[in-house]
Amino acid sequence: MESKRAHDHENWDPDWIQGSYYAILSCPRQECLERVISVGEMQVAPVVTESGSWYGEYDDHLLPKYFQPPLNIIDLPDKCPADIGAQIEDASRILFMDPDSAANRIRVAIETLLTANKVPRSATGKKGRYRLTTDARIKRFAEKKPEVADFLKAVKWIGNAGSHEKSLTTSDVLDGIELFHHAIDLLYNNRRQELARLATKINQNKGIKKSRPKKPPF
Repeated sequence: MESKRAHDHENWDPDWIQGSYYAILSCPRQECLERVISVGEMQVAPVVTESGSWYGEYDDHLLPKYFQPPLNIIDLPDKCPADIGAQIEDASRILFMDPDSAANRIRVAIETLLTANKVPRSATGKKGRYRLTTDARIKRFAEKKPEVADFLKAVKWIGNAGSHEKSLTTSDVLDGIELFHHAIDLLYNNRRQELARLATKINQNKGIKKSRPKKPPF
């Protein structure tokens, strides 16, 4: 209603138009065809070129806030623990509505990953047993998996911003999820190790070693 009333203003422009939208989306793959409901905000805005030029045209800009069912933002290896997948799904559910909270879900997923890899959650000091911080656990994990730990540390900083600064965008969280995805692949996807072994074998043999054809039985 407020957007409609604005039409009467003497300085009105089309980019004053705003509202909400809903859509029913369908997966184009014939083997899937799953439908997804999307709800969000709509804003009319000028259409500009890459150089920033505007030729008087406007278009609708949609800002999604909710998808049902949640979008599958990453494909996890089969060996990845199920509870990590559940936490990523929780992050996806609120990603567009509340990026800061979604970042916190990913940070919880880091803790779960560390526990799954037998990194202790507490230690003993002079004053007795105390809980290890996420940063301290990642440092311990780095002793065995330094490359993976580097990615987890970067994701942790994004999670920290979501907890304290309340300023993350959806794009920020997606960057963190991409980094976390790579860490998971390093741990649970054997494809990289298989390719490394294949490359080593070919290099040692100085090429592909072909087996001799078997003689016919007669």
